[in-house]
Amino acid sequence: MKCKAGVTDAVPIPEKPEAFAGTTAADKFIHKESLKKYNDYKTHANGAIKMLKYILEDSCFLDLEDDQGQMIGKTPHEILRHISDANITPEDYDDEILTVEEGMRTAYDPSEQPQAYFK
Repeated sequence: MKCKAGVTDAVPIPEKPEAFAGTTAADKFIHKESLKKYNDYKTHANGAIKMLKYILEDSCFLDLEDDQGQMIGKTPHEILRHISDANITPEDYDDEILTVEEGMRTAYDPSEQPQAYFK
């Protein structure tokens, strides 16, 4: 089975658009749309960082904070990558894969309710 091209590519992070300098309604629409995408991205990124700070202990973020305890300029992806690199060993990955694989290898029983296979 062949995957579609670009499916696993990273989603590009929108950049803040410059001030509107267009002359047509189409230019204005494009500018508004790019500004909306950027603002949505910033809102979701800030929310994701707040969620990570709520879920994880403060000690996970010590390497990423400045003197005032702020993580300025860090994206949620960078934070997750740092936490993963700092706290998860390759052996942990292997153990998790084996655990999931064992859970998936359940014998099929036609008399069993279908919900048993969805867990």
